[in-house]
Amino acid sequence: MAKPSKYQKILSQIYKNVYSKKWICFDPSCNENSINSHLLQQNGMLNEISENGHFIEVKMTDVFKWAPKQTPLEFKLVGISKAISQPLFCNKHDTSLFKEIESKNIDFKNYRSQLLFSYRTICSELRKKQLNIEVYERLLNSQTLYGEFNRDMANQFVEGTKLGVKDLELYKAWFEAELKDEKGGFKFSTLEYPQIKVYGSAIHSPVDYANDNPNQVDPLNSIFIHIIPYNLRLNVIVGYHKKYTNSWIKEYVNSWMDLDKETLEYKLNDLFMTKIESWGMSPKLYKNIPLSTKNDIMTYINDNAMNYSIDQKVNFNIFLGNNYGI
Repeated sequence: MAKPSKYQKILSQIYKNVYSKKWICFDPSCNENSINSHLLQQNGMLNEISENGHFIEVKMTDVFKWAPKQTPLEFKLVGISKAISQPLFCNKHDTSLFKEIESKNIDFKNYRSQLLFSYRTICSELRKKQLNIEVYERLLNSQTLYGEFNRDMANQFVEGTKLGVKDLELYKAWFEAELKDEKGGFKFSTLEYPQIKVYGSAIHSPVDYANDNPNQVDPLNSIFIHIIPYNLRLNVIVGYHKKYTNSWIKEYVNSWMDLDKETLEYKLNDLFMTKIESWGMSPKLYKNIPLSTKNDIMTYINDNAMNYSIDQKVNFNIFLGNNYGI
């Protein structure tokens, strides 16, 4: 095994320091440190499809195992305490804010519940971008690493991520206002299907590279989407801000309705591969995916990590052969 490079050693320490840093609670009135907040409830949602308290998610590869010219991502076994989670809220606000969607009898068609799932996802995506900015700014400020990486690309990534932060901060404020005084500013649909042992919760901002203006002043039109296993069913919540939408988003939301088994497979496969990062599956489902398909998945994800085009398509299916992890 090759000796770790100076770059790998310093980058590993940067990641360790940034991800162990204390972050302030996202509640506007709070200055307490945040805890590890889960986008989906551990007890009642995620543990329903876990195996020995574990799942499979796409995670960052260990810095010392990075391969040249590859996005450092891989499938990893994660414990339930780490599944799609970020340091978002202090214990008090994580408990009080989301009490309604942490209960035993969740109404997924309730507007406030839909808002709460989406608000927590907005905060998660915002924190993710803050973490990425912190990592890259520390890299750029490291005199030891000068000349070890492309600084222009790193600076472009930081500036682009900061623009994304501004959008998310606006959405966060809109959700907070809507949760305080529900005026129907968002539109959601909730669909229920037979159980498939997968989960996800994210915001997706589709880009039409042929028509969209990359320097637009207004926030990006976005979709909020949640894939929630609960009571042996798969609940799908999709929605958008009524002011920041377009015909593609409305058609996409409608495309989740009244799906047969084959079309549901296609929609989930497309969602996980081309639109969101925060998702996972049961170890059994992962085990049943052919090795060739696993290789195709990671090749596609690695090649398209920064691709947000509405025109993405994949030619593999992780659910082939009724592979639902059941």
